[in-house]
Amino acid sequence: MKKNLLIILTVSLCNLIFAQQQLPNNSFENWTDVFLYEGLSVWNSSNTGNVPGNEGVVKSNDSYSGNYSVKLQSILNGEDTVLSYFYHGYLTNDGPGGGILYSEEFDGISGYYKSDMAEYDSAVVIVIKFLDSNPTWFTEKLGGVNEEWTYFHFDLPSGTCDSVFVGCVSGDIFTEYVYDFDSWIMFDNLYFTFSGGDNPDPELLPNYGFEDWQNYYCTNADSWYSLNSYFNGIGVEPLIKSEDAYVGDFAAELKTYFIMETYIIPGYLSIGEIFLDDDDPVRKIPYTDKPIKLKGYYKYLPGVDDNGILQINFTALGETIGGGSFMFTEATEYTYFETPINFVADPDSMLLVFSSGGVEGSSLLLDDLSFEFSVNTELENSLLFSAFPNPASEYIMVQLPDITTAENILITDIQGRVIKEVNACNSNPVKIDLSDMSDGIYFINCQNISLHKKIIIRK
Repeated sequence: MKKNLLIILTVSLCNLIFAQQQLPNNSFENWTDVFLYEGLSVWNSSNTGNVPGNEGVVKSNDSYSGNYSVKLQSILNGEDTVLSYFYHGYLTNDGPGGGILYSEEFDGISGYYKSDMAEYDSAVVIVIKFLDSNPTWFTEKLGGVNEEWTYFHFDLPSGTCDSVFVGCVSGDIFTEYVYDFDSWIMFDNLYFTFSGGDNPDPELLPNYGFEDWQNYYCTNADSWYSLNSYFNGIGVEPLIKSEDAYVGDFAAELKTYFIMETYIIPGYLSIGEIFLDDDDPVRKIPYTDKPIKLKGYYKYLPGVDDNGILQINFTALGETIGGGSFMFTEATEYTYFETPINFVADPDSMLLVFSSGGVEGSSLLLDDLSFEFSVNTELENSLLFSAFPNPASEYIMVQLPDITTAENILITDIQGRVIKEVNACNSNPVKIDLSDMSDGIYFINCQNISLHKKIIIRK
């Protein structure tokens, strides 16, 4: 009977331990190709930087010719109105930095549009000719309410070029107005013209009729969040599904990029959603347990003088009440790490985020992450830690659980004063002489471990 009871109690204890809130997909074995949006083929667009499901560049079945046109609409992102755009070429922090190869001579741009713009707003067409990297700019506005497809033509600066930037923006970029997010404009058949002879082949402007669209996806670790959805369209993948794993088949690799000749984009991995446009971009998740440490394995190949970072915070009613951090240094082989977590109250939410660092090329591999919890103290005291006989008179035997690493056993009175201290390293159970102690209520405590039990001395 005693053996059966021990088995039942052991199983109950194990169930409580494993019921603690562990990290989901902690070894990064599960990944999903997440659908982002249906986007223009070949063209770059603002959709690459928007939250999936909130795209400003959309395919329309209402076309001047062919099957499709492109619709630009300003979108509401939080409390801000954000312009939408598409373009051929590339951008830097200072604006367009170059275009697509184009050597045919042209001095005009034509196309068709429909629009429903606020009276103070307008869309902008941008054409920049580059010759030996020297730009010649042209901009023009389109707006108003046009319910039927309307032809437009603008004369452009003459002269040859070796590349060209061409794009359209959903709102007036030259004013300080607050844009109306209900405004929209549609384009179809955008092509260059030449007044001095034959027009260039329209096909030299890839997908000029906006007929070609494709589905865009990003690969993401299940139950985790990254920046992949923001930068998918420009070929940047801050979170990578890596086959260089510590356990299983896959690990999570975070990588830092340098884009648009200006911006450093670290690889971020978060247990909560990420919204780059918010003042508080990383979301917390509901969480109520109190782990004593976060541990796992990592590799880190830094850029020059760089470190990866782990930050974990626990909050209650919006106030920080616990957490920890860890700085990853260079490690070419998988290396164990752990960070202690301390609490001053019970949490209701958690923020957990990893970063690959702030230098281009830094790479942080993560695998086999987990929380470590202390064994349930109340259950441990009642089932695995015993003192007998109790009440006692001349001596008491203290049985310690095998999991303990106690150095000393302390007997304290009800005021917490230490009455007796006994070495606990050499035997189990530990026999403690009580002959010199007075009758009363005392507590047995294991030094440096959260174990205690009330005893009664009665002579």
